[in-house]
Amino acid sequence: MPPPKNPAEFSTTAVRTQGTPTQAAHAVPALTLIGHAQPQRIGERLLLEGLLSAERSVSLSRNAPDFSRPGGMLSLPLGDPFLSRTPVRFEPGVRGGVRLLVPEDGTPVLVGGEPVKGGR
Repeated sequence: MPPPKNPAEFSTTAVRTQGTPTQAAHAVPALTLIGHAQPQRIGERLLLEGLLSAERSVSLSRNAPDFSRPGGMLSLPLGDPFLSRTPVRFEPGVRGGVRLLVPEDGTPVLVGGEPVKGGR
């Protein structure tokens, strides 16, 4: 089946299938770049695997972590000087959800057009 032509039709859920055939595939939360100052970076993603492991949180700032194309070898941080070096943090939420924690002195964050203060 060819990939959808409309970007809104792309899935933002990554599924890991590595391991033995008897292991069940599981959904991995992911962030996908839908806009960037360097348009060739659109489509790169970051798998939030830390939420499923012992790390239990993932920090995101202009300098880390690295985004890459699915299956790609090259990965880079967002690298946008207009983003804070102070990271926002993603943590596991209730019932498999993701909680977003925003520091007061970092880049303003909007979700659904509403500013996030502290956490959501």
